[in-house]
Amino acid sequence: MKVAALIPARSGSVRVTDKNVRVLGKYPLLARKIKQLQSGRIDEVFLGSNDPNYLGIAEEYGATPILRSDFSCNEEEASANDMIADFVKRIPEDFDVIVWAHCTNPFLFGRHYDAAITLFQENSDSFDSILSVQRVQNHMWASEGKPVNYNPWSETHALAKSLEPVFFQTGGIFIQWATNMKENSYFFGEKPKFIIHDEIESTDIDTELDFLIAENLVQLIDEKENFS
Repeated sequence: MKVAALIPARSGSVRVTDKNVRVLGKYPLLARKIKQLQSGRIDEVFLGSNDPNYLGIAEEYGATPILRSDFSCNEEEASANDMIADFVKRIPEDFDVIVWAHCTNPFLFGRHYDAAITLFQENSDSFDSILSVQRVQNHMWASEGKPVNYNPWSETHALAKSLEPVFFQTGGIFIQWATNMKENSYFFGEKPKFIIHDEIESTDIDTELDFLIAENLVQLIDEKENFS
């Protein structure tokens, strides 16, 4: 199976200014993700953008630049489905599997992607896609002020460890057959398999605080992962 990794990137981030090219550790986030995806199970890394500077980073660090439409890179006009469809249709037809990765998940490394690809390839008769999630097991409430997963007025307080866990998407890894992603224009299919990541692996840089936390962790984590 031939595997392509896709990194979508647009300029104009608001909450974290120019976050895709902010330096974390030794590299800008885009370059960092390219290097993390250059693993044993991925045949080619594609970086899709309408920003010439981003496409230049792709070439500098060994990824294949893909020029995307201005419409698909405009979150105010294009839906996620529009964005996915535009990017995927520009990938060569000979790829069987697509790994969708965001550069804002800085603590997922080659070993994480390789493990996810192996799981998908060896069990794709049981599920049609891979979805990375973080497990949450805590007392939860709905927005209207009602408890979701426990009764706070019961005779005995329910400990968090006894509650039914829930899972939220981390955005870190999505894997799907290329033909399916082209058909559904989405990150995953109807029967996804969870890959559970811990809190650090699930880091998603969405705010300045997220970036600050990542800056304080990056040296320790990169040394542990032998990432250079």
